[in-house]
Amino acid sequence: MLKEHYTKSERHELMKLAPMVYDAELHQMLEELDAKFVSWRRGDLAGGLLHQAIHEYHQNDARSLWSVHRILKRDQVVARGVALGFIKDEQLSSGLHAKLASSIDWYKEMKEREDEPLEYDDEDDEE
Repeated sequence: MLKEHYTKSERHELMKLAPMVYDAELHQMLEELDAKFVSWRRGDLAGGLLHQAIHEYHQNDARSLWSVHRILKRDQVVARGVALGFIKDEQLSSGLHAKLASSIDWYKEMKEREDEPLEYDDEDDEE
């Protein structure tokens, strides 16, 4: 949505919530990387595999997160954050939530599609 569609207080709300989404996503990613460090310290993971995990985090996860938050507008970041569970519905004012409802639903649908296993249809091969 364009800036004109949001009230001043809603724009302020978006400015406050968007960085919270980034921080929550980053926290989740760093916790996953930290688990690799814990395994390495216990001796359950070889140093080379930890190095590979760090490299993959930097080349994939960190860049992807940065790109998403750089490309999306604040309202999209917040709607995505709600859909992914990084922000609770209650954290949004009712007016902002109403304006973001269709975007939130869209991101939830995209999340559900990502979570669905890919199915292979053998029937097409029989023809």
